Amino acid sequence: MHRFSRSRLRSSNDPPRFTLRRETAVLVLFVLAISNGRLAAAQNEVSLRTVKIVGTSLRNSMEGFETGILISKDGDVLTVSTRLLDSPNLRIVLSDNRSFPAKLLGTDSRSQVAYLRTSATDVPFFDLSQESAPPNPGDSVWGTTNRLDLVQASKPLETTKMTVVRILEPASGVNRKDRSIAELVVEGCPDRAGSFGGALTNDAGQLIGMIAGPDAGTSSAEPTRRVIPVLELGVAVSNIIEGRVKTETRPPIRERETEPRRTDEPLRGIVLLPEVLDQTPAYVDSIVRDSPAHQAGLLPDDLILYAGSAIIRSTDDLRVAFRLLSPARPIHLTLIRGDEVKEIELGGSISVAK
Repeated sequence: MHRFSRSRLRSSNDPPRFTLRRETAVLVLFVLAISNGRLAAAQNEVSLRTVKIVGTSLRNSMEGFETGILISKDGDVLTVSTRLLDSPNLRIVLSDNRSFPAKLLGTDSRSQVAYLRTSATDVPFFDLSQESAPPNPGDSVWGTTNRLDLVQASKPLETTKMTVVRILEPASGVNRKDRSIAELVVEGCPDRAGSFGGALTNDAGQLIGMIAGPDAGTSSAEPTRRVIPVLELGVAVSNIIEGRVKTETRPPIRERETEPRRTDEPLRGIVLLPEVLDQTPAYVDSIVRDSPAHQAGLLPDDLILYAGSAIIRSTDDLRVAFRLLSPARPIHLTLIRGDEVKEIELGGSISVAK
């Protein structure tokens, strides 16, 4: 039987093989190149509108860091309220490495959004009046944050791809104090303390919201973070400026004239730092052996930031949070250990004797 090659069956007038596929592939690559270029340009604009916030850690006099977003050409900044903002030498660092002193004007008690004023001028900023379309669960978004190892002037902010996990509506009834504003939850955020206050944006560089504390209510293989939507940021600014709700302003940290006093009975085995300041941060001084805290893996020098959804700014805040719980009920703690954010489930127990 005579065999015909495929080349003999092809007419001389037929178009070259794979021409259409090749042209399609080239077109796809061209479109992707344009899309990636636009994305890179948008992310660069976001980094110009996002700042590093630097202060002094009260425990060991080392620098602590977080992130903030510029909201005016005059250098006004929004971030998340943490103990770092009590630092007497608080400052911001712009994308061009210029540094400016920062002053805390106030904190919106609903959202824990903090408003900082600086002497920077003519800077790029996010216009909070220009809302982006709200994302849906499953959407990809971008977080621009200041990781703890990126505070050096020569290093840029970090942009990370994240995913929207769910939308949280304001809590109601007896638990309303746990969440009085609408929030988003994202996964994929760097598990670092410096990411607090970071900008969450879409592919076009439009602001979606500001990255806040961890979310303990979402089951995910990756760490999840709450995000304060841009609409709530605008409300917080109005509340602080116009005084429509009570704002929290804290005096500069100063040493007490009296002798430091020890904290009271250990909290499930946590012995807190002696009170030497007006509002002593909730640093762990030591751990009682074989206590719930010891079993959960807490260590000296851990700084507790959240107890459940309650933000912890002082040792007194932590005592109040524990008093509101039944001794047998577990509590979820979010803390900073070294340069990492840790989440620990502290089991319930009766009080541990000293």
